[in-house]
Amino acid sequence: MPRYPVFGYPRIAEFLRMLELLDLEPLMTQWKGYYFIAWTGIMENEERGVSFRSSENVISFNFPMDQWKLIRSLYRRAWQSSEVASAWDALVLEYGEL
Repeated sequence: MPRYPVFGYPRIAEFLRMLELLDLEPLMTQWKGYYFIAWTGIMENEERGVSFRSSENVISFNFPMDQWKLIRSLYRRAWQSSEVASAWDALVLEYGEL
């Protein structure tokens, strides 16, 4: 299982936006932020999938569509937990986002 550290409020916030805002329906669509870029397409095995990479170090990952949707779902569930939600709310206040 690949692991990639996403650290610091700005990167985590952008990673979450990427998960939520990347449109999965069109075959070739792209989402671009400051730290990350993601796009949909056809993978080597002819399956639809999502690729994303860091703008800082160009490390990239490719996921079949079902795995990307699972990652999105896991992050949504994590942010619904009271511990994560309260910690995130504190960071939002610290960074000045409302």
